[in-house]
Amino acid sequence: MGGILKIQAPNDPARNVAAKLIDAGCVSVRTDEPFRLPSGWASPVYMDCRRLISFPAIRRELVGLGVDMLKARGRLDGLASVSQNALEQSR
Repeated sequence: MGGILKIQAPNDPARNVAAKLIDAGCVSVRTDEPFRLPSGWASPVYMDCRRLISFPAIRRELVGLGVDMLKARGRLDGLASVSQNALEQSR
């Protein structure tokens, strides 16, 4: 992983997740012209988490963190998955 930004905050899960998304190239920033989101909103930041498929270790870690957080808050009864390709073919 040769990311541009290394955030050193081992006890801050939000910063840890942000650093991993940045290192995996999932976050793009435009200062000149904002991204136009499907909602119609304009944003200087765009996230494309589909890139995580190329980083299985990071993807597993982020999914694990999310599952742990949901369990700790009593918000997880089960977990299911659908492939991105299946979703795109159903449109």
